[in-house]
Amino acid sequence: MCIRDRFFSLLEKNINLIIRFVASIFLARLLTPTDFGDFAIATAFIFFAETIQQTGIPNYIIKEKIITREKLSSAFTIMSIMALLLGTLLILSSTLVASFYRSDTLESLLVLLALLLFVSPFSVLERSLLRKKLDFKTISKIDVISVFFSNCIAVTLAFYDYGVTSLAWGLISCHIIAAVLFNLKRPYEERYSLSFYKVKEITNFIYPLLGSTVIAQVGNMLPRMVVGRVFSQASLGVYARAQSTADLFGSAFTQGIRLAIAPIFANIKNTDNDIRAPIKKMISVQCTLGWPFYFLLAYYSELIIVTLYGDQWLPSIELVWVFCLSQAFLMITVYFTDVLEGLGPVSYTHLRAHETLRYL
Repeated sequence: MCIRDRFFSLLEKNINLIIRFVASIFLARLLTPTDFGDFAIATAFIFFAETIQQTGIPNYIIKEKIITREKLSSAFTIMSIMALLLGTLLILSSTLVASFYRSDTLESLLVLLALLLFVSPFSVLERSLLRKKLDFKTISKIDVISVFFSNCIAVTLAFYDYGVTSLAWGLISCHIIAAVLFNLKRPYEERYSLSFYKVKEITNFIYPLLGSTVIAQVGNMLPRMVVGRVFSQASLGVYARAQSTADLFGSAFTQGIRLAIAPIFANIKNTDNDIRAPIKKMISVQCTLGWPFYFLLAYYSELIIVTLYGDQWLPSIELVWVFCLSQAFLMITVYFTDVLEGLGPVSYTHLRAHETLRYL
């Protein structure tokens, strides 16, 4: 990754981190752990549906040497059909999910967040195209704008007592703003539409990834599903607060780098260059920066939690220690998914299965 690419990717992620961090301070004091617990359950189901909807599509766009309008239209068609099927399934099952978790809020929350599935195709394709071109400057600008306004919306709604719905509208508005801005960048004559011309080709590409992706996402969902059902939504809210606090380094540094890993290693594969040296360098830099951060975060966790979020979040302190320890160990393999995504679907599938075992 060249210095310019890394700069824009990291700049965007750190600006977004600051925006989200400031917003989280207000939201943690305006909302309750139960609100965050309900939201964590709802987003677990929504993100699971989104993962299935998007499986293989970004990878396909990044790996294809030539992306035509017909291929984009076919990818858009697949994602639109999946949005209709998964969105309908989520809406129909919302009552059952709410009953299972004994929450009156979850039903309306799931129905509302199902909107994300219909917005997703309009941003995923454009984002993948810009990643393929390594145009992280454009991605950074759009992400900063969407994150800023969506967090302003969430905090404002929370201030006026909209409760957990404020978090949902903040997430939805972020997706909508990003989708609009991404598509404004594309000339009208180049925009895609519904088409079945290349659907079979894309389906054959993404099919091997589907099973392992589902397993990996279930592994991601499982802790929240278990905590929310066995304990309470308030306990899950505390769990989510500890996890997000421990993930500050990942949000500030790791995610900014990950954006470019797949296209970079796709180019390395196409030019037959050795991949071992850049992998070793990434791991070395990651651990050198990350391990001291997690140590300090764990050591001062009580001061950080109480000062920023208030006394109602005190139960999350011990969980912060646990998450810091686990994140420190996982830093060694944090980029492997993205590396193998760029190298090919077969390797990517194997890594997804391995990644699942880390979460279970």
